[in-house]
Amino acid sequence: MLTLLRKLESHEEDSCVETGDGIDTMFADGVDGRCFATGRAALAALICELRLTSADAVLMPAYIAEGVIQPFRSAGVQIAYYRLTSELRPHVDDIKAILGGHPNARLMIVWHPFGFEAPMGELTSIARAHGVDILVDCAHAAFSETREGVPFGEAGEFALFSWNKFVPVPDGAFLKGASKNGAGDERSDAEIGPAAIANYLCHLRTNGELLRCQDPRAAAVLLEKTSQYYDEYYAVIKSDLSPKRPSEVSSRIGRALSLRALSSQRRRNARTLYNAVTNTALRFVFATCDPGVVPFAVPMVTAASSRDRLLEHAWASGIHLATLVDRWNFIPPGRERHFSTELDFMQSHVLVPVNEFLTEGDMGLIADMLNRFA
Repeated sequence: MLTLLRKLESHEEDSCVETGDGIDTMFADGVDGRCFATGRAALAALICELRLTSADAVLMPAYIAEGVIQPFRSAGVQIAYYRLTSELRPHVDDIKAILGGHPNARLMIVWHPFGFEAPMGELTSIARAHGVDILVDCAHAAFSETREGVPFGEAGEFALFSWNKFVPVPDGAFLKGASKNGAGDERSDAEIGPAAIANYLCHLRTNGELLRCQDPRAAAVLLEKTSQYYDEYYAVIKSDLSPKRPSEVSSRIGRALSLRALSSQRRRNARTLYNAVTNTALRFVFATCDPGVVPFAVPMVTAASSRDRLLEHAWASGIHLATLVDRWNFIPPGRERHFSTELDFMQSHVLVPVNEFLTEGDMGLIADMLNRFA
């Protein structure tokens, strides 16, 4: 079953040898940032360092990961939600209007959706004019760059990276800009509990089984099993915002990965997809995929009435198309019409895998499946 779920095979886990371009080369604890066990713990540390309180406001999309919003809710910080465009990019006019009505705004969170670029130049100018810092959410854009070769996270005062969104590790996050402001100086030497780490490793190993599974019925059982392992892990990290350090197992696996090879393969797989899919019943959310983009996945949309049928068509073809709705929908009750673009996306999108472990032949099968959908 071809899938975007990260996986860890037993032989990969047992033969971890440093590559020279692993996680530690890109996310080194020190000069311009701090490493944490989770992204939400990194955000909690930043909130403390910036001394954000209930008198302050933060701007963010209403379609965003639960791990981003939770630390601000826990701290009682006011949240002002801005709209997104049909390409999931910040609605600039809406942001201007919100900032005009929120003189207490201290921080704006900008998400690079699925590794594709948000318009940072214009947003930075707007934020500076209002005295607001920018936190760039690079959880899905850890390795993406602009056309000029500048990493996406360079544009804001802060940038958040989450290791396990891209690589097969249980935990690990990096907050760029933290050292400058001292965020995380009180970080604990403790790790996430071993039971949570074990559950995530079981999740990764089960994903490896799922990738090799050819029977849709057996694959459905494996998908439920891996979801249960993940939920066990998630229940622990969701309730713990303390500034723990990344686990040693994540650091060990991360040092054995080649980020250069990972990025190159994902770019190649994305190009294959963009060049091969011609079905007019489907649309790429982003019309083009710039050379510097390293996608988390490639989002596509179809008619909302057809989305479930597309998911079933893909599954029967041995392909798992994911969606992101659970733990992502924070549209305030009663404001659904204002955020209609976000609702439309949640009801009509699929995420097409372009993972580094998928071959050129795999991508051909995925493209063929998409082109056959009617």
